[in-house]
Amino acid sequence: MNLGALRSADYRRYFLGNVFALNGMWICRITLAWLAWESTRQAGFVGLVAFLIFAPTLVSGPFFGVLADRVSLKRGALAIQSGIAATAGAMLVAAALDILSPALLALLALTLGIVTSAHHPVRLALSPSLVTRDAIASAIALGAINFNLARLSGPALGGFIIATAGAHWALLLSALSFLPNLVILPSLRPRADLGTRSEGSVFSALGAGIRHAAESPLIRRAMLAVGCVSLVPRALLEVLPVLADGVFNRGAAGLGVLTAASGAGALAAASFIALRPGQPPGHLPLSSRIAAPAAVLIVVALAWNKSWPAAVALITALGLCGTLVGVGLQSSIQLVLPDAFRARVMSLWTMVTIGGSALGSILLGTLIDVLGMQMALTGAAGGALVGLAALLATPLATAPEPRRSEGTRTEAGAHPSSPGAPTR
Repeated sequence: MNLGALRSADYRRYFLGNVFALNGMWICRITLAWLAWESTRQAGFVGLVAFLIFAPTLVSGPFFGVLADRVSLKRGALAIQSGIAATAGAMLVAAALDILSPALLALLALTLGIVTSAHHPVRLALSPSLVTRDAIASAIALGAINFNLARLSGPALGGFIIATAGAHWALLLSALSFLPNLVILPSLRPRADLGTRSEGSVFSALGAGIRHAAESPLIRRAMLAVGCVSLVPRALLEVLPVLADGVFNRGAAGLGVLTAASGAGALAAASFIALRPGQPPGHLPLSSRIAAPAAVLIVVALAWNKSWPAAVALITALGLCGTLVGVGLQSSIQLVLPDAFRARVMSLWTMVTIGGSALGSILLGTLIDVLGMQMALTGAAGGALVGLAALLATPLATAPEPRRSEGTRTEAGAHPSSPGAPTR
């Protein structure tokens, strides 16, 4: 396994703090999803809550990406982690006072969505900036393992606590889980905090980031592929309460099992990515290209499945395929990004992945209420397969990345888009 990122003391501390924070994030999310289902028993409302968590990424995410390319990454991360903890705390207070109406749940979901829309570009820029450029792929793979371990343990723990002690205790644990990161973050020294920041107005800087992504064949193709997967397979993972309780009558514990199953599959995929040899810059991994249509076909299988053990197995496979697509394609993009564009381009990446899940979750929730599980999932999967077929009709190997200057200073003769270019 490539453990080069762990040679950085800053990265090791950041990794440890995220063990707790990511578990807290997943516990908060599964508790919010369960409260949405418990209060209404409507798949459409569960989809709406998921949409409100993710939708701000479509609007505010890119602008936070511009800000992350201009401000201290560790200070931004500290403010964001505090905001997520405060949101979980507010949800806890509202639950304790028994005032968590559907309207308040929707408002809290939107608040969490706004804060996390800032979290994504900062997180994706901070981790690579804590290591040398030759250890970026290692940092991404280890971060994916950390994320998916939490995706496995957080929902399982959250579902167990909800089922045995109540949502109040799950929310309390979620809020407390961010404390270690709040202690660790001020001590970090990200490389990008010492580098050249984007110049000009916010809109001109955002435009430069969009042009950089659009002019790169690799980035453009990777975002289209992950968008197709986000709209249906990943969106299905955001409305799991409907499957766990609405179809199989398994309650909060069943929701925890399904969410943990998707995390187990994702962890297996992340471990595979970390174990394989480093990929050359400029190409999309074969595993990602195979996993994308496989994820959509798994959705069709889930639509017609009537067995609980089979559902758990299929959700595990869906988590595996989704992570092979997401982490594999993200690594391909990060390997060719200069630090000066990292937060902006990765904010566009999260806009596609998270925003696609937001749109897909509310669409799936509504279609399930109107058409039923089988027809809704089968029809949506068919549309995603058409998109992937068009995308995969041409080879995914790419040409060298285009030169983008935007006034970025480099050492004499260095290409600013080259992964090996010196950074300031």
